[in-house]
Amino acid sequence: MSLFNTIKLNGKEWTHDINWRLNDDKKCDSGRLYSFEAARTNCPQGWHLPTKEEWESILLWDLKEFEPKLNGLYCCGHYADSGKRAYYWTAEGDIMNFGDKWGVRSALPLSYCQVRYVKNVD
Repeated sequence: MSLFNTIKLNGKEWTHDINWRLNDDKKCDSGRLYSFEAARTNCPQGWHLPTKEEWESILLWDLKEFEPKLNGLYCCGHYADSGKRAYYWTAEGDIMNFGDKWGVRSALPLSYCQVRYVKNVD
């Protein structure tokens, strides 16, 4: 039994948005946002946070299949962009954002974002 639902994108198995209750999370409209440390340290065995390259590779696929939830992010004590953008952690500690534009940006201190994991290839 899996702890999460998965989807195949660009030949890799990805989790859907993680919605686990942890000590270091923030509740949002349709799920939870996590600090980078919580996302990194609670990664299930056999999985990893996606790299920037893995995020960019799925942009070639239909984002409709990816179904990002536009939960925004929590940063510096405030929620932002709820209903407008989705922000996800990269393995490098940067933020991948989806919305009217997509791209990678540097994370600000005390940022909380959504999390998806990619299954390790044996």
